[in-house]
Amino acid sequence: MILSIILAILNLILIIPFIIVNRESKFLQNSFYSTIYYYKNKLGFIVSINGDIRMGKTSLLSGLSSVAQISIIQDLQELLEDTKKILYKFSFNEIDDILIDYYLSFNYKDKENYPDFDYIVDLLIDHLEIESKTNIYNFIGNIGSRKLLIDYAQALFVLNIRNNYVQSKTPFYSHITGTYNLELNLDWLKIKEAYKNKDYAILDWVVILIDEITDEASASEWQSDVKDISGAKEYRRKFGQIHQERNRIISTKQDILDEIKKYRNLTHSHIQIDEKVSTTGNYNFIYNFVEKWFKFQLFFNKQYQKFKYLFIRKKFNKIPFNDYYYWYLNEYNITRRKSNYLYYLKQFLKSIGYNRYYGRILKRAEDIEKVTADVEEFYFFIPTIYCFGTYDTHLYKSMQTDLIKNSNIITKEIIPELNPKFFEEEFGNNEVKGVDDFEF
Repeated sequence: MILSIILAILNLILIIPFIIVNRESKFLQNSFYSTIYYYKNKLGFIVSINGDIRMGKTSLLSGLSSVAQISIIQDLQELLEDTKKILYKFSFNEIDDILIDYYLSFNYKDKENYPDFDYIVDLLIDHLEIESKTNIYNFIGNIGSRKLLIDYAQALFVLNIRNNYVQSKTPFYSHITGTYNLELNLDWLKIKEAYKNKDYAILDWVVILIDEITDEASASEWQSDVKDISGAKEYRRKFGQIHQERNRIISTKQDILDEIKKYRNLTHSHIQIDEKVSTTGNYNFIYNFVEKWFKFQLFFNKQYQKFKYLFIRKKFNKIPFNDYYYWYLNEYNITRRKSNYLYYLKQFLKSIGYNRYYGRILKRAEDIEKVTADVEEFYFFIPTIYCFGTYDTHLYKSMQTDLIKNSNIITKEIIPELNPKFFEEEFGNNEVKGVDDFEF
């Protein structure tokens, strides 16, 4: 009886950590779903992330871009399913086969061979004998059957063939699609110049990322184009309509006041990070326990190596034990193998954590310096893997290598002289230079 009670208590103690982990995991997962909902329903199409240096702007840019990709994929899947519900009389197995065969016949990365959605949809309409001018009423509004099929064809292409939802000037790796970003030239945002120069390649169903490092539209030049000759402001002003509310722009800026001045209400949501990003949900107690157990084993292993050293030190020319032990730790052995396991356990626990962001949503420039009741606060929880290891935060690192390789000099250690020849360096050959007009 007593043994049963003891075993029951031990089982309860052992199961408590699993209960804690399970509850925290569900809380963080639900918080992430809330972040996706907030992004989709409360943030505008043009989002600016602001904050002091090292607060987490770039990691939040990466995190929200992952959220944006998830949102785009959900919207594409919903569009496909809704179209199938509306055109329920037609075989979408046949429709999909026709479209996919057409897409696979193109090198879609080549502008000249990019799919012509109007052409393939017209073929579909003729093949399936669909009335292209039919308006479909859904109790809220009307949509033409041809427009419906064009949207379906584009969505199928983007979801299954292109499979890339990020355009950025800075290299960005997506954990959602396992691909690098599509190219972005910031001049493409100047739509009047882009049209005149025939230089424009911003796609639908993408999130456009603008890092402050590569943002050439500097805040110091925000008044230089008052008449908006380039079309940059008009593009932002009509951004939602141009892309049919399918695209987002997310940018980072350290100087939020200049950002608001530059575009004013053309940026729909200004996110101000008030606390440095933190990580939660990575269960450090598991790593700490395993690390202590490893150190306990390492201590006894070191004692064993001391004992072993007494018999083989002649082989090492009687070198000190510390030198022998250093040599041992650099060889492939069970100790290094365990340290490898420990390293990857730490990295794995980091990868399953969530980044926590806290701040305010600012609507006016005067909100920057004060916290008022009408300023909305936010808490974002985003999986760490979506925030780190995606964005190249040192884009210009090659400049240092180029500078060093192109230089004809090298730096040397300074050896101070006891009696530096100050006046000879100042005047040279005892010849006084300059004037002797001094005041004491």
